[in-house]
Amino acid sequence: MAARLEIPGGRSITLKGRTTIGRGTDCDIPVLDPLVAHVHAEILKLPDEQFMLVDLGSSSGTFVSGERVTEYILSDGDEIALGRTRLVFRVAATASPESAAGGDRTRPIYLRTFAKIESIWPTGEEFLKSYEAAGRTGSFFHPLAEDESPLPGIEVGALLSVNLRFLDRQAEFHIHAKVVECRTAGDNRGLRLEFLPEERERLELVMACAGGEAFPYSQRRYERTACRLPVRVNMEGGRRLDSMAIEISEGGIGLVPSYTLKTEMSVNLAVFFPGKKKPLSIRGRVAAVIAEGPRQGVGVEFFFDSPKQRDEVKCQVFLIRSRWSE
Repeated sequence: MAARLEIPGGRSITLKGRTTIGRGTDCDIPVLDPLVAHVHAEILKLPDEQFMLVDLGSSSGTFVSGERVTEYILSDGDEIALGRTRLVFRVAATASPESAAGGDRTRPIYLRTFAKIESIWPTGEEFLKSYEAAGRTGSFFHPLAEDESPLPGIEVGALLSVNLRFLDRQAEFHIHAKVVECRTAGDNRGLRLEFLPEERERLELVMACAGGEAFPYSQRRYERTACRLPVRVNMEGGRRLDSMAIEISEGGIGLVPSYTLKTEMSVNLAVFFPGKKKPLSIRGRVAAVIAEGPRQGVGVEFFFDSPKQRDEVKCQVFLIRSRWSE
């Protein structure tokens, strides 16, 4: 099934396997709207030829016909709202028996009608041991506990919405996969899940995080931008460290290596953004400390006290990114 998005200005964009929408110029559909995130949402073409809209953790949200959604199976004529921008989903005209007879079009369904599973791993290393490269993406084995029953309706070929968590990385990913093997008996009970081809870019984030990349991925879909920003790190007990940020995103900041900062430490950051008279104060948590190698540094995840503070950081990151692209 072919489909397209009608965008402002009277133009339309043909949708492919994975189409990204956002303020970033690297998105398939760039949107010049300050309320839209750098990579705000995506539309995936599923194996059954349906198209699924996915919000990528945006703060302002993604709406279909006035209702906020995180995942949504689109139907012809649905209006998608991102910030102040309106897009309309269109399907190539194909007459079905129902439409020819004048029947009502079936309304789209939420993906919550698909099975959802929690796949929780104590360490990223354990996940990597279960991972196998396969075709255009890869697969992993999700074990079932002795007292855990397979979800009803789960069989080979079923699509799942997977919440993948690495406890040692303090990271969480929402990703889609297909069941390629189902073992319901014996000691090695579980499901082998193959990631959809449209998830290849997100899979790169999963693998990088599982392998121990320094920058925090709990705010997983933010693009990191190189920078040189003075940062004052205030720690418990009145201790203070003057540092330098080498990369930043809407969800966190990467600092130069430091032996003072330790993983899981709570800190208060004073970030000196260009053109600002006063530093911006942000609470944070040290998510990772890498002392050696090409990715050495300290990754600090932001914790915002208000939507206004989050928007201020987004605005400053946007300005930094704009300067780098000039």
